[in-house]
Formats: sequence, C-alpha cells, structure tokens
Amino acid sequence: QIAGASEESVYANLDLRYIEPELRENSGEIEWARGRKKLNLISLKDIHGDLHIHSDWDGGQDSISDLAEYARLKLGYEYIGISDHTKFLKIEHGLDEEQLMAQRLEIQKLNSKYRDRHINFTILQGCEANILDDGSIDINETILKQLDYVIAGLHSQLDQSEEQTTARLIKAINNPYIDIISHPTARLINRRAPVQINWLKVLDATIESHTILEINASPLRLD
Repeated sequence: QIAGASEESVYANLDLRYIEPELRENSGEIEWARGRKKLNLISLKDIHGDLHIHSDWDGGQDSISDLAEYARLKLGYEYIGISDHTKFLKIEHGLDEEQLMAQRLEIQKLNSKYRDRHINFTILQGCEANILDDGSIDINETILKQLDYVIAGLHSQLDQSEEQTTARLIKAINNPYIDIISHPTARLINRRAPVQINWLKVLDATIESHTILEINASPLRLD
C-alpha cells in the first residue's frame, strides 16, 4: 500500500508528477506524469477575452458598456465579443439586420472612447445566428460580412435524422461568413438530448473550412 498526507504526496511517493482531478481520464496522463512532465489546466489568467456574450439588446441583463467595463476591470480581459441572438429566435428577442447595424454604431462609439483614452481594450461585434432547417442562416449575408465574426447555432428542429442534421450543420460550416458553431451538441443536461450527428463528417468539414466548434462550458451543456 502507498499512502500519504495528501494527494500530492501520494503521487510523489509513486515518482509521478501530480495529476489534477480533471485530467484523470486514463488517456495517457499517467505516462506523461511518469516522465515528470507538468500537465497544466487552463485557468482564468490564461483567458484574454470572451466571444460569446449576450447583452441587453437581446434580453440579457447588462448593457454593452457595463459588460465591457466588468470584463476590462474585474477580469483583466483585452477584448469581448457581443454575440446576441438573431431574428429567428424570437423567444430570445433576436436582432434583425437593422438592429444589428444600430448595435454596431453603439459598439463603434464605445471603441472610440477607449481609443481616445488610450485604453487597450476592444469590443468586437458578432452575433449568434440561427442555422435554419435547411442549413441556411437567418441573417442576410450583406450584414454578416460587416460583422467582426459570426457564431451560428442549432436552435430549432433538433429532432431531425442524423443524415439531415449532419448535412444541415455542414452547410452552415461551409458558409464563408460563419466562423464558429455554438454548442454543437445542442443538448441541455436533464432537459434535452443531444442532436444526432455524424461527428467524423462534421469534424472533417470544420478542418477543411477552418471553422471553430465551440466547447460550451455552461453547466447546462458541458460540451
């Protein structure tokens, strides 16, 4: 038997570097620790900004200005991205094309104030658009291409077949104006099962198009 006063001392007695609990998945971490290599978790200090933020424009609690100041002063971020929902998602007060352009003017004014004060902080404008049943997007491309980035997500028709959902998602991934796919499993823990998707085909499509799949860390999603 091997014992110790702490977990760290148990690992030391085994001549292993300490392995954080979150990394104990039997996926090679023991061999890594045996080589005395350090395994690092990402911590808050490693995060420089957040691109998936909802403001009071689409029913959130806080103004863009308040979100920016909290991120800058409390979290030490260098940037945030405002990505409010778009018009198909009426339950979330989704923004239409005209509202997105009005929001863009507000963000530009706030960024001008930061520049005038020589503050190294930037507010980016994106949106969380909706991937419609056929894989098209609910916002006109003439507007999408004016944004700093575009997130798109599955928010409806989540009971389609694996073939339909995979084709739908790949069409969105191949859209030249889509940069990120939000919460790609679309699941809500204990409330909604994940959609049926051929993940190998989806991953191949993201590699080909350089599209990002979000790893959503919301406690309800945990992608």
